[in-house]
Amino acid sequence: MKLVFGTLLTLVLAPPAFAQPSAREIWRSDHVERPEAVHVPLDSDWAIIGNQGPEGAEQGGYLSRLHLITGEFQKFWASGFDGPLGIVSSPDRVFFSDRGERVVVLDRRTVW
Repeated sequence: MKLVFGTLLTLVLAPPAFAQPSAREIWRSDHVERPEAVHVPLDSDWAIIGNQGPEGAEQGGYLSRLHLITGEFQKFWASGFDGPLGIVSSPDRVFFSDRGERVVVLDRRTVW
């Protein structure tokens, strides 16, 4: 009897085994052309977006900024890269891999 009651209680209280959560889109930006990476620093309302350059172009990659509240967009916030990927930040620096060939560090105080 205890086993039956415990099994029934588990089935009633447990979430359905086959229910899958789904993500709800909050917003979308159509400003970017070839995005590769996105990073939002913890202390900022700006998203930093790493963009590939045009196909076959050398150093055509760049970083854009998108303000998540106002929608302000700065397409060429920092440029002259091959393909910024793996963007992370600290309070005063932005770090990323440039197409896996080098690591680039930017001073957030000078480009922010």
